[in-house]
Amino acid sequence: MKKLLFITAVIGMFAFASCDNTVKPGPGPGTDPIETTLTVSTIPNNVPVGGGKATFTITSNTDWTITKTDTWFSLNETNGNGDATIEVDVDANDGQQRSSTITVKTDDGQQTKTVMLTQLGKAAPNISVNNPAEVSPDGGSVTFTITANTNWTITQPTEDWLEITSALSGEGNATVTVRVENNDGSRRQSIIDVVGGPDDAIERSVTLTQKSRPRPSQRLRCRRMAVDL
Repeated sequence: MKKLLFITAVIGMFAFASCDNTVKPGPGPGTDPIETTLTVSTIPNNVPVGGGKATFTITSNTDWTITKTDTWFSLNETNGNGDATIEVDVDANDGQQRSSTITVKTDDGQQTKTVMLTQLGKAAPNISVNNPAEVSPDGGSVTFTITANTNWTITQPTEDWLEITSALSGEGNATVTVRVENNDGSRRQSIIDVVGGPDDAIERSVTLTQKSRPRPSQRLRCRRMAVDL
């Protein structure tokens, strides 16, 4: 009887073990795909008008490609994998401020980021002039200033009582000297024209005024007449 119970117990143990030994399927390849990640930094500062270099960083876990449309800058890399620092080489700018969008895209098409690149431009051409103080009747030299960020040209006045003795053309700021003759007549003026910028589109004028010589008073005339008598 004891042997029979022992044999039954052993058979039961083997039966339990065989039931618990069922093969469970494990995770197959591709059941948990890795999520594509992509981040890019900004270009914090504007590039100077004279050109230079800028950088931005890429942080990713996959392959990526960079595209751009403008030709006034170049990139040291246009494709890669994982993290990278991208150098941007910018040409000098002869015009106004400009901007361009740089696009970074993962090769699987899941992520796209953009970076804005901005370069400062030259200020718009401008010329300003000042009118000099009135010249005494004794004449002499007087000056006026040109404040400009472009080229300029002065037209020599046609009046014979004054003449510009400094340069008649230039670029940028300048001090212009005018020689004025003695004035024995009435108060007089001359308009000096200054043009400049692209196609001489900027027009400015300087008004130069010379005082008349004071006339003797009526009382002094009477005294002179009395002496003559």
